Amino acid sequence: MPDPGDNFPGQVEGARQLLGFYTTRVVEAQDKEHAEQVALDLLRGDERLQSLKPNSSPDDPPASLHFEEIEPANELEDGEVQAGFTFFEME
Repeated sequence: MPDPGDNFPGQVEGARQLLGFYTTRVVEAQDKEHAEQVALDLLRGDERLQSLKPNSSPDDPPASLHFEEIEPANELEDGEVQAGFTFFEME
């Protein structure tokens, strides 16, 4: 489930910027709606995203998450999917 996030405050080469990101999460759920909620809860609790909050400004556009794909997957072994992020600068 690739999830893009937009307008997350961060630092790039020492300068404050708004960042977007892509990430993939594999969750166990009964249906697509439940999968989206479980993935959203995982992202909201992720320490790496939480660490960006101190850099936010009241003038920033609101940060947002969008789910591009939700697909059924076969059962995976523990550790088979890594939970990383690919960040990019917002334009």
